[in-house]
Amino acid sequence: MSSDLNVVWIHGANNCSTTTDPPIQVHRFNRDTFILRQSKCSEPGTPANPGPSFEAPFMYLLFGATRALLLDTGASSSSARFPLASTVGKLRHDHTAALGTRIATTITSQATPSSMAPPTRASFPRGSTA
Repeated sequence: MSSDLNVVWIHGANNCSTTTDPPIQVHRFNRDTFILRQSKCSEPGTPANPGPSFEAPFMYLLFGATRALLLDTGASSSSARFPLASTVGKLRHDHTAALGTRIATTITSQATPSSMAPPTRASFPRGSTA
């Protein structure tokens, strides 16, 4: 599979309460690399400072032979608004099923600003279908 950067990235929405954009846009760059982009509406601000957010960071999910690495610059602490762990889990499942391999992944936050929730950890043991 060749590398593909032919993608139209979601720009955001004027009204986050009515948008139909997904919280995470996923683009498959090649067989083992996915580019994810956080929606500006996944962190819509506060009542005092309503959104949408000015941030729409990119994340890179790289699959190797036995491990996966997520380079995460996401800007949300809410798994309800920004379902990163479940999105990565589904991509891992689909990737390993397509290749007939098993990849164990651990999702964890290495650096968390004090304004965010404590880091969360979700483990996907070898052979799981999470």
